[in-house]
Amino acid sequence: MRLRYCYHLQIERRCRQSGVTTTGTIDNSALNGVAGEIQAAGSASLISASLNNHQGHLSAGNTLTVTTVQGLDNSQGLIAANQQLAVLAAN
Repeated sequence: MRLRYCYHLQIERRCRQSGVTTTGTIDNSALNGVAGEIQAAGSASLISASLNNHQGHLSAGNTLTVTTVQGLDNSQGLIAANQQLAVLAAN
């Protein structure tokens, strides 16, 4: 499974934790000069086999946990949280 966010994905829920889990790759890289964006208003977790965030933006208003089994490409990208950030990646 491969998830591709071409423009903007905003996760807004009234619950305390939002999350995305996939056994494949999440591709949040820039497409045609437009940076991919995954944004959570509160806390969020992202779990995938790998994450391509090249020139992309991944952020959370509270805490953010990113877990990848195979690897993470965040070259020229941004991964940020207003409170706590945890990144667990193979490389």
